[in-house]
Formats: sequence, structure tokens, C-alpha cells
Amino acid sequence: MGLKIFMKKFSAILFFFLAFFVVSLAQTSAQDTARRTAQTEDQNGPPKLIATGRFGKNLIIYFSQTGNTEKLAQTMKQVTGGDLIKIETQEKLPDNEKELIEMTTNLKKAGTNIKVKTPHPDVSGYDFIFVGSPVWFGDVAEPTAAFLVGMDFMGKKVIAFGTSGSGPGQAYDHLTKILTNAQVLEGGQIFTRRMMQSPGLEEEVSAWLLNMTLE
Repeated sequence: MGLKIFMKKFSAILFFFLAFFVVSLAQTSAQDTARRTAQTEDQNGPPKLIATGRFGKNLIIYFSQTGNTEKLAQTMKQVTGGDLIKIETQEKLPDNEKELIEMTTNLKKAGTNIKVKTPHPDVSGYDFIFVGSPVWFGDVAEPTAAFLVGMDFMGKKVIAFGTSGSGPGQAYDHLTKILTNAQVLEGGQIFTRRMMQSPGLEEEVSAWLLNMTLE
């Protein structure tokens, strides 16, 4: 009789410890999963707009001389999932600022533009089009202007963006005026040197695009 009572008590104690072990194991597994998820989210950075489809099928057209506008355009591609088209000039442009100013001044006096070799794309299948340019001497870069002249945006929704070492000058206003047959949306952005050097550039791009009014 005493043995039966002992076995019952032993079985109850054993069951209690087994149940405690199973619950503890489940909690540890859940905590590990949560930790891995948090680490993955940290590595992946901010949420991508491509997941929400906010900009549908979009195209990012840009010109870049020093690489800043290209960096911004590529960041926008990561955020929106858009296609990229880089505006290329027929001749290599001078890297020296003084020579570049002299070149563009002479072209303006002659009433001509820097010639580009990038053909106009077919934009009919896109929902949104981003157009980007660096700011040159307070205005939109000549290759960008030359490319956009005569391009048919077919009433598409266009968002202007750019980069500048100091400020936008007249670049943004000029850029929107060139896009005469497009529906240029308000809220375009000129990114300064400080913004471009920020380690949180992708977060800034995401915040800008998430807060835009798309009508």
C-alpha cells in the first residue's frame, strides 16, 4: 500500500517537472523567434514601399555628374522597386567646375544644349515617373534639361527630385516648367549634401515618399 502511494506521488512530481520543462522550452523558442525577427528587421532597414504598391509601376529618370544623384536614384529604386534610366551625354563632361561653367556658358551663348545619347523611353506603361537632376549653379543640370525638352510624358504623374551642395536655387521650379505635358505632383524634394551623407538616407527617402500626396 505504501509503495502505491509513493508511486502516485512520484508520478505527480515527474509530470509536474515535465510540464514545466515543456512550457519553459516553448517560451524560450518564442523569445528566440522574436529576437531573430527583430534582428532581421534591423538589418533590412525601413519598410519598403514596394510592399505596399503605393507607386505601382514606376520609372526613375536621372542625370548624375558626381554620383550623388545616382546614389539617390538607386536608393529610391530600393524603396519603390522602380526601373532606372540614367541620362548619358554624348561627350564626357569636365570634372573641373571652372571648365564645366565655361562649357555651359558657351553653349548658352550659342543657343545650344549639351547633347545626350540616351533615347526617350516609352512611358506609357508607368503609373508614376520620377525625374532627378543635380543642381548646377543654382539651376537644373544642362544634360537633364536637354533630355527632357521634347519628351512626351502623356499627362503622367511626375515627381521631381534632385541633389545640391548648398540649396535648390531655381532648379526645382525650372525642372517643373520643362515638364510641360506632365502632371507634376507637389512635394518634390531637393536633397542637400547633409542629407546625402546621412547614414539614414533610406529612411529619409521612405519618409518623404510615404508622406507625399499622390493627387
